[in-house]
Amino acid sequence: MIEFIIPHTDIWIAAFDRRSVQSTVVVRFADYVRQRSILLTPWVRTELLARTRDGRHFARLQAVLDGFAETRIDRAIQIQAARHISLNRDHGATPPTLVQALTWAVMERCQARLWTRDRHWLAFAQDRLPCVDDSTAGGK
Repeated sequence: MIEFIIPHTDIWIAAFDRRSVQSTVVVRFADYVRQRSILLTPWVRTELLARTRDGRHFARLQAVLDGFAETRIDRAIQIQAARHISLNRDHGATPPTLVQALTWAVMERCQARLWTRDRHWLAFAQDRLPCVDDSTAGGK
């Protein structure tokens, strides 16, 4: 059975950054690509494409990203995301942002884990958010 991974924007950038190569991230990302286990969320696609420097770069990146399986956001995902925000708020915890809540709901639907180094995400890892153990990929 395939274990799906949802790399957040920070990991995509680290995996494809030619100026400050993070070889452990590159190797691990490539392993997940070979396993066909990477899922791309619509907001990460948007963030990555918005970072391009010109039309040619945009077109090349768009073509690369088209090769990755994309998650779909239906009504059930939206409702589950709202539930995550509401439950965290009701329990006195910092609620996830809308993007975090949507990602969390997608992860549950796909039984995927999030791969990120962003401390704003990792705060939720302690609260049932399944994350990739980044300790073997040079994580902080």
